[in-house]
Amino acid sequence: MPSKDKGPLQTAQREGDELKRKVDNVSQEAQSLLDDTTIPERTTKLSDLYRESISLKETANSLHKKVSALRKGDEPIKVPDFDRKKKDEVKRVDGLRDQLEKLISKLEPDEVEEDYFRKVQEKGGAQSATETDDTETGEESEEETDEGESEDEDESEEDSEEESEEETDEDEEESEVEQTTTEVKDHTLRQWEALSDFKGEQEGDLNFKKGDILSIVETQDDGWWVAEDKNGKRGLVPSTYLQVYDKFPEVHSPEAEEKEDLDASKASGKSLWRKVSKAFTETTVTDVLSAMGGIPSGFRHSTLHKLLEEDETYTTGHYIYPKLSESHLSFRDLHWNPTDCKIRSKTVRIQRTFTLWNCKAVPDTGSALDVKSRHVRVALFDGVKVLSNIHTVQAKWLEKEPKTWTFNPRVQGMLPSILDGECFVRSNNMEQNIGLLFELGVTYVRTKTGEQGELSCGWAHLKLFDDNGSPIANKSYDCTLNGGTPYEKGVEVDPAVSRTASGSRFKSLLTANKQPHLIVKVGTPNKERKDILDMLPDTLVSSVHYAEFTAYYRQILADTLLRDRLNMYTADLIHSPVLAQFPKAIMQTDIMDAVRSVWGEKMKTMKKANKRDSEQMKTLFSQVFLETAYALLFSTSLPEYKWWDGSVMDARWKEISKFLKKNQQKGGLASLLSPDCLHEPFNIAEVSFDLLSTNCTT
Repeated sequence: MPSKDKGPLQTAQREGDELKRKVDNVSQEAQSLLDDTTIPERTTKLSDLYRESISLKETANSLHKKVSALRKGDEPIKVPDFDRKKKDEVKRVDGLRDQLEKLISKLEPDEVEEDYFRKVQEKGGAQSATETDDTETGEESEEETDEGESEDEDESEEDSEEESEEETDEDEEESEVEQTTTEVKDHTLRQWEALSDFKGEQEGDLNFKKGDILSIVETQDDGWWVAEDKNGKRGLVPSTYLQVYDKFPEVHSPEAEEKEDLDASKASGKSLWRKVSKAFTETTVTDVLSAMGGIPSGFRHSTLHKLLEEDETYTTGHYIYPKLSESHLSFRDLHWNPTDCKIRSKTVRIQRTFTLWNCKAVPDTGSALDVKSRHVRVALFDGVKVLSNIHTVQAKWLEKEPKTWTFNPRVQGMLPSILDGECFVRSNNMEQNIGLLFELGVTYVRTKTGEQGELSCGWAHLKLFDDNGSPIANKSYDCTLNGGTPYEKGVEVDPAVSRTASGSRFKSLLTANKQPHLIVKVGTPNKERKDILDMLPDTLVSSVHYAEFTAYYRQILADTLLRDRLNMYTADLIHSPVLAQFPKAIMQTDIMDAVRSVWGEKMKTMKKANKRDSEQMKTLFSQVFLETAYALLFSTSLPEYKWWDGSVMDARWKEISKFLKKNQQKGGLASLLSPDCLHEPFNIAEVSFDLLSTNCTT
């Protein structure tokens, strides 16, 4: 058993102490070097401190994410003032990050990074080449470093300058316009500050207030630019309302800028490096790949993946926890029916089933990326905000047809639930524009750098109500996919296949057939399935195969919290491994498949009369869950869960199958006690349900 002084919060605090010690040491040493120019090898030492500061900032960012994700329920013992201590630690790490950012600014190298600068210039030349050449991947663009080509480009630029001097006044004006446009495009690598409030005049405009900091994504000649705010929302903004945002005004004062203009012909290496490093840090991997032609221009960093990474409240596990009322004296979504002595079923405004059939004409990513998974993320969306958990369904595809994704493949035996496109949605939200947001995504590894990420390959918003407020019909819908993020309008996934193709009607029809699209079948649950869904939380998007198990979990919740609890006004920890671990198990699809497998075997031997006995069924569910999911969640033989990595999932299922076979031969308890089965050290949180955890209070 872990010692009491090594809970997640205290571990994070110790890491914070160590980080602060290192930051203080680096700051002190840097200040000494900056103050005394006579120190031997001063430049080399400053360079070393610069790199160490960058490394420490990465550590601080990682620690900030770790501390922000801490939960009271994960502590092995009760921590007094947990929320205050967590808040203080987050504040401390924020302070260290600010301190490191200022230190990095002071320690920027004073020499021109010629190698790096040359690579950036060559990449810029490669980007221009992709605009004229029909390049499918970014690999070739990245590797274009031929010196002869660079010399030709230099000679071409010199010739252009000589010709420009000989042009008429009219040609000079056109040249100035082109130069201005180029400079504006360079500004997409910078951040801009709003000079005054702006309220959108039409759909697609981005609202902002004076002082807001915006990132420019794309510039246009008419003065309306595509910008992104701090929340990731994008839209059109008037460029006349913006000015370049300066993080360090003391460095770029008017006097300093005037001097910089006078000395432009002999700019220091430090100023050149600042511009390069700023462009590098503010440009995402997606921007780089898109600019190099490695991916279609309509691809973006996945919006729903980002939400899941930053906020666990969008997970399925969070949504199936019971939610306390504002007073914390009752539950908002869990009620007891004294007549039937069970959880009270609840009918909601939206209760539909939907099935993902296939996606066609989805553009390929090219050889610059090694695709690990193709999948669809689904959530409720009203055009502004995600209103539910985010459910993920993995797609299957053939190597020779990577542009066609399929679901519900025909396989022998039990279908892995991660591949099952048969889902349900529940919600009591009254928004008129509410619908299902489908975001196609790929998990990739960059072949050259090994960097991993997730791209959005297009999205569609299928509204669940028509303009009159009536539910949409039960039928199949062919949804054309949009490019960009769900907050962008009018962006195509791949402009190479234009929706607005000119020419004959026949040509337009052929072009339309090449557009990426998703086919979804929407239905209504039958009576048996409706009775199960009515016991689930008010808002949930999930697989239909999980509905029955989630309903049993909810019934056990009602029994434990509403029927059997002796004192309704205490918030003591409740001993229940099922209640504590089911929300975690439902987020690991192969463990849920193990539960489904054992449950199916049990159902074959159950008599019909016993199946109608709710108490027996709840007891059986608890038994199956403890013998499978509970044991597997804490097994040390299982690799870390990575649903997008086929090799990892194959290794996990091999271990799970071995475990299930041993259970079948010797029984669940015997396999748990077997020396061949190694488990993580016991933690009281494994068997304790915490009513005051953030999952229940938010």
